[in-house]
Amino acid sequence: LGSKAHTAAPDLYNIACILAGILKIPFTYYMENLLIVVPKAEGKDLKGQRWRIRLGSYAFLFSIIGNVGYIGAGIWSEDHNYPTSLYGMGTHEIFSVLTFGGFIMGAFFMGLIIVLYDTKIPKGLGLYGIFGPLIVGIIYTIGGVPPSQTFWEWGMLFAILIWIIPLSIIVFFKE
Repeated sequence: LGSKAHTAAPDLYNIACILAGILKIPFTYYMENLLIVVPKAEGKDLKGQRWRIRLGSYAFLFSIIGNVGYIGAGIWSEDHNYPTSLYGMGTHEIFSVLTFGGFIMGAFFMGLIIVLYDTKIPKGLGLYGIFGPLIVGIIYTIGGVPPSQTFWEWGMLFAILIWIIPLSIIVFFKE
């Protein structure tokens, strides 16, 4: 995505990756608090909320991994990819896996909370969080699916953006 071979202005894209990764960290903390906190005034049994807390912790962990990966993928773009001994992957590939894997799994666990529990976020967006990015990620991982691997990498980016942007807008205006 941030390479001279694929993008007209790769440095601009890489700076955007770094800034987006940094700026999404506070949002990740906010989302954890929003999705895990259960109103105590309702008199509900909080023991039954254990899974909500676990799912929220997984969502938080994977989202932070995605944020760190996004920052790293911006720093070590395809044009500045250094080989490592980890499965023959370069620095860019490692951070790309962290980015996409982190954001896909973060969306999956947040989506589960939204669908299974009462939140201010519409259940339809929760369903998309569970299935949208995950399906595109599976297709990308399988590989060899036409039209190309680069196409599916862009597809993963847009699948994640289609999740994050409405989520951010809904949370911003519902608070």
